[in-house]
Amino acid sequence: MLKQGSRALLWRWRRNALKRRSDVVEAWLGVAAVAMLLLSAPTVSVVAAGSKAGASTTVCLDDVGLVQPAPPTPAQANSQGVAFGAAAAAGTGVLVVGGWWAARARLDRRRRAQWELAWAEPDAHQGHRHA
Repeated sequence: MLKQGSRALLWRWRRNALKRRSDVVEAWLGVAAVAMLLLSAPTVSVVAAGSKAGASTTVCLDDVGLVQPAPPTPAQANSQGVAFGAAAAAGTGVLVVGGWWAARARLDRRRRAQWELAWAEPDAHQGHRHA
């Protein structure tokens, strides 16, 4: 899609008599979606540490008074944190891309309706409609 440098990629910002307002809105929605992904995915995927190595911790007991399994090792906690962080980033990505897709679908419906009106106008002047 990068024909002749970046001209094809940035066509929505060029001056063009055929450019519609919905084209500009779609372009800015794409920019907003990319910005949201770049800013939110790393933010939601950060696993905040609550204690330092060597700090005392609370041991959980069940109803009978038995000690629950030992907490995960640092390597296990790290891998769980990475997995949960990746899942949070992926979930954020799905939400952002889904919102972008829904907005584009709505813009496409609006554009189709505008095209229908534009095509119906010349037919109305002729007095009949061609099928």
